[in-house]
This record gives sequence, C-alpha cells and structure tokens, in this order.
Amino acid sequence: MSEEIVCHFGKHEGVRMGEIPTGYLRWAVEKIDPVPLPEHRKNENGTPKTSEAIKEMEEDMRNFLSAAEDELELRSVDGE
Repeated sequence: MSEEIVCHFGKHEGVRMGEIPTGYLRWAVEKIDPVPLPEHRKNENGTPKTSEAIKEMEEDMRNFLSAAEDELELRSVDGE
C-alpha cells in the first residue's frame, strides 16, 4: 500500500513513500499536524478555500501520515 503513496508536499514532494528517507518519515509523523495552517487555507489569489477543499487537504495529510506510520513499521520489521 505505502509504496503507491506519493508525497504531496515539502522537500520530498513527488517522491514515492518507499523512497523517502526514514528520518523524514519519522519527523513527519512526529511533527506534522494534518489540519492545514491558516496560510494554506487560501487560494493563490488570496480568497478562502472552500470547507470541502480544506477537508480534502486534511484527509490527504492524514492518509499520508498513516501510510508513513505503516512504512516506518515495515522498515523496523525489515531491520532498517
């Protein structure tokens, strides 16, 4: 499952879960709050995003973080 997830933000945007360094995954799981920050709740033109768009962003982040936790568990079992 986690091999198909692609990071949609930050330093590793566009990188498949299995290729993201373990340290970054640990950092993400420990530090990232899935609720979008205020600056990410606006469109590029400064208008507010819809509540549906914000919920979708939060769901995407929750899915990524869940997959990251799964990936970390797999790596610990594999001895990484």
